[in-house]
Amino acid sequence: MLLAYYGDDGRLVYAGRAGSGFDQRELQRVWRRLQPLATEEMPLDVPPPRTSRFGSPLVLNRVDWVRPELVAEVTFLTWTAENLLRQVVYQGLREDKPARAVRRPMQERPRLAHRRRRPPKRSRGAGRNGTDTLPVVRLDRDRRRSLDLLRRMRI
Repeated sequence: MLLAYYGDDGRLVYAGRAGSGFDQRELQRVWRRLQPLATEEMPLDVPPPRTSRFGSPLVLNRVDWVRPELVAEVTFLTWTAENLLRQVVYQGLREDKPARAVRRPMQERPRLAHRRRRPPKRSRGAGRNGTDTLPVVRLDRDRRRSLDLLRRMRI
C-alpha cells in the first residue's frame, strides 16, 4: 500500500509504503474499500521514487491507483533523509479523519545539532589499553553522522 500526505501547498506527497501489518481478512476488507476508488490517474504531483535503499524497487506500471479518500493509520520507525517513512506497519483504516486532514507531523524533538550537548558519562570500568569506556547508548538514524564523525576523530 502506497502512502501519502497533503503538503502545506495542498499537493499530495508520497511518503512510502506499508507492506506489513495486514492479515488475510484485513487485506480483503481494504481491497473491497479501495475498488470503488480506482482511477487511471496518479494522484501524486511528483511520482514516487522507483528505487529505495530499503525494500524492493517500486514498479509504477503495477500500481493500482486510487483517489485519496481513505486514511490508513500506520506506525513507523523514522523519516529517512529522502523524506520517506521507514519500517512502516499498517494498523488499520481510520473512519474519523478526512484524507485532506492528513499532514506530515512536525518533529517533536530537535535534532542533535540544535540541542545543548552534555559531556557523556564515563563508566568506572577500564576498556582496552587501560582507557575508560563509555556506556553503550542506542542511537537513532539521525545521529549516525555525529557518531561517524566522532569515530573519525577517534574520540
